[in-house]
Amino acid sequence: MTDALTVAAEQFETGSVHLESATEKERVTIPDRPRFEVELERLTDFETVEQRYELEHEIRWTE
Repeated sequence: MTDALTVAAEQFETGSVHLESATEKERVTIPDRPRFEVELERLTDFETVEQRYELEHEIRWTE
C-alpha cells in the first residue's frame, strides 16, 4: 500500500496521473489548484458490533 501511495504522490507532483486497469487506460492532467478533501469514517457492523475505519483522500476539479 505504501508503494501505491508514493506512486500516486509522485504522479500528482508531476501534474499528470496515469490510471490503468485490465481493460482501460486513462491519463489526466491535474490543474494547478484542485480541491483536496480528507475524510475519516467510522462504521459499525450492527450484527458483530465490529468497528471499521475508512480514510479517504479525494482530489477534485472541474474542466
